[in-house]
Amino acid sequence: MSEEDWISFYTAAREIAERLGMSQAVARKHLRQACADQLITTMKRPLDPEPMPIEFWTRIDPREWSTRTVDYDPPDADGCKTEVIIHEDDFRSWIEQRSAPQSNREAAITKRLRAGVPGKDLPWKRFCDDVRKDCRASLTTRGFTNETIEDVTREIMKGHK
Repeated sequence: MSEEDWISFYTAAREIAERLGMSQAVARKHLRQACADQLITTMKRPLDPEPMPIEFWTRIDPREWSTRTVDYDPPDADGCKTEVIIHEDDFRSWIEQRSAPQSNREAAITKRLRAGVPGKDLPWKRFCDDVRKDCRASLTTRGFTNETIEDVTREIMKGHK
């Protein structure tokens, strides 16, 4: 691996937000989960004040992502700021999988939320039917049951608060 094979955690989160039509907060949450699930390799790169060479980087144990928000860590023991970076090939593979129908689902949900909150402004059933219609999916399409759409919608709404 070389230094060119890595990108900033926040650069990747911005790309997720743009490609999948979600807020930065929700995008960071999804990216943290992918790191915790060992789908994306992560490292910490010291900044002194510029990024230091690869021999100074340390790998982040995926279990750390389950216990804390690693990307918000304070400076290290030497007082040096660090930047979380992710392996670009891992990220590209992960985001391509996410860009399948389920990501269209999240974009459709986000779009529909602008028109009204399900359970408050309109019935959940209608909201779910409209999301499926936008994605050209049916109740039998994986990831498009009412329960899944409702769960994803609630997660997206949490990220917008």
